[in-house]
Amino acid sequence: MSGLFGEDELPVQRKVAGHLVGAALGDWDSLEAKAVALECWETDPWAPRRLLEEVRFPTGIVVDPCTGTGVLSYAARTAGYEVLSQDIADWGYPGLTRLADWLGPDALPPLAGQPFTVFMNPPFSRACEFVDQALSLGALEVWSFQRFPWLETGERRAFWDRINCEVVWLCADRATCWLFTVPVEERKGNVPTAHAWFRFLPGPRQRDPLIRRLYKDRRG
Repeated sequence: MSGLFGEDELPVQRKVAGHLVGAALGDWDSLEAKAVALECWETDPWAPRRLLEEVRFPTGIVVDPCTGTGVLSYAARTAGYEVLSQDIADWGYPGLTRLADWLGPDALPPLAGQPFTVFMNPPFSRACEFVDQALSLGALEVWSFQRFPWLETGERRAFWDRINCEVVWLCADRATCWLFTVPVEERKGNVPTAHAWFRFLPGPRQRDPLIRRLYKDRRG
C-alpha cells in the first residue's frame, strides 16, 4: 500500500491503531470491536484505481457513502471527480466530508439537483440495502465492491431477480481486503474469496450481468 497516499492522507491503519479513543468508540469497548460491528474492511487500493482506468462515470460528482480510510474516495479524486466522502463513523480519512448513516434519514445532503454516481464498498450484510438506497436517492449509476459470492442467490434471490445489474468486473488478480485494525505488517497472503465491482443502473432488471475481468496491470 505504500505510495498510494500523500503524506497528509495516510490511511488510519498506517498510524497507531488506538488513536481513535474515548468518545470516538461510542458503544464499543475497542476499536477492533467497532470495526467488526460496522464491517470496516479496507479495499485493496489497486481495485478502484484500475476500475477508474477502464471506465468513466457519467457524472462529475461521486458519492462514497462508506468512506472508511478513504481508498475509494482517494482513487476517485485522483481520477478527477468531485467526491462527497461520508461514513457512519470517522476512520481517520482527512478528506471525510460528513458523518451520516447512509440508511438513515440524513443519508445525502442537498446536491441542488446535480446528478451523481455512487462508488462504494458497503458492509456485506447491508450491501443490498445500500444499493437500493443509492438508487432511491437518484444515483445515475452505482458501483459496489463486494465479494463475488454476493451473486449467490439464497436469501438474496429476490434482490437479484429485480435489480438492474448491468456488468460485473471480476478482480482476476486477487484483491484482498483487510479489517481496518490489522496493521500493515500483518497483512500477508491473500484471502480465498474473489472480489468484484458490480454496476447497477436505475430501472428493472434487464438480463443477467455481463462478466468482465480486471487485472492489476492494464493489458492491451
